[in-house]
Formats: sequence, structure tokens, C-alpha cells
Amino acid sequence: INGTAAASATVATNGTWQACLPAQPASHAPASIGALVGTEHQELTDCLFGEVWVASGQSNMAFSVAQSFNHTAECDAARNYPSLRLFTVAVNFGWQKTHTGEPVDFNQSGIRQQWSVSSSDSACGGGDFDFFSAVAFFFCRDLQAHLDVPVGCVATSVPGTNIELWSSSVALAQCPQPEGSLPKPNWSALWNAMVAPLTRMTVAGFIWYQ
Repeated sequence: INGTAAASATVATNGTWQACLPAQPASHAPASIGALVGTEHQELTDCLFGEVWVASGQSNMAFSVAQSFNHTAECDAARNYPSLRLFTVAVNFGWQKTHTGEPVDFNQSGIRQQWSVSSSDSACGGGDFDFFSAVAFFFCRDLQAHLDVPVGCVATSVPGTNIELWSSSVALAQCPQPEGSLPKPNWSALWNAMVAPLTRMTVAGFIWYQ
């Protein structure tokens, strides 16, 4: 990180790797994070250190800033929060994996909106029930201003969904479901595809709107 911290990792046979860097103090100053594999170097720029919140639920959470009251002014003002970063998970029921209960990892199709600096486009570019979630945006925007630290906001929601779909198989096993409520292969579907990939992030908290 900007030459101040480093960590090493071993690349797994499937090509993935994970390195844990020392905790960094919250800062509005942009940082660069680089990765060196052999002679190949990749660098992430304009990274901030602060806290991350995950917002989930159904249509009340999917309801977008573009649909909100006074949305023209709100969308225009979104550019005034450079320390607010937005990320939207694509709607993905992950049917191909749910019958085995296996989580799926994000690929390009699993990301609707990559990490973006708050702006008119990132807050309102997706349109109705797309991105960005109005509840998530206003919550994280006000939290960022109150705490005066960078805040990353992850929106992962699907209108008209049951809470069971967002629960892991481990959690559901502790809460037996009544027969006939939903076909068994559908359980943890959204957990597997839209929550499990987020579990490797450190988050400060969650908000839910059913």
C-alpha cells in the first residue's frame, strides 16, 4: 500500500489468492494497492480506507435513487461525496449451484456496478429498481458525513424475495421450514450467489429492508 505495508500469498491451483494486509487507519487520502505475481504487476488506484456496509432486502431496498423524491437534485448532488463508494451486486439466483448448496463466486456477470465513486451516474445511472438503492445511498451518505470517514456501500437486493433465500444452509438447518413453503432446491439461492461472495470482506454492519 503506497510502499507502507505489504503481505505475501500463495496462488491456489485454481488461480485465486488472498493476502491480508495490516489494518490501516481511516483516511480520505487516496491510496494505491499493488499486486506482484512473478514479473506481472497490477495496481488499484484511488483506494480509500474506512468502513463498508451491506444493504439487502427486497423491493423496498431495490427502489433506486432515480425513483426517490426530489431525485433530480439528489442525483446531481451525489457528486459531492467523493469518500462515498458504491457497489451493486447483479441479480443472480445461481440456480446451477443451489441444488448442491454451494456458493458461487463473483464473476463479471455477478457484478451489476463495480466499485464507483459517488456521482450522478453511479447513484442514478441504473434507473428504476436497478442501481443505486435509495435507502442504501441515503443511509451510507449520511453515515459517511456523520463519521467523517470513507464509507463503502454494497447493495444486494431482489424485489419480491423470501427471507429464506437470503439465508445460508447452516442457518436454515437451525430453523426447519414448513413443508410446501418453497421447493427445496430454491433454498440459500440468493445467499449462494449474492451474499456468500461478500463474506470475505470485513464489514462494519448490515441494513435490511423487507
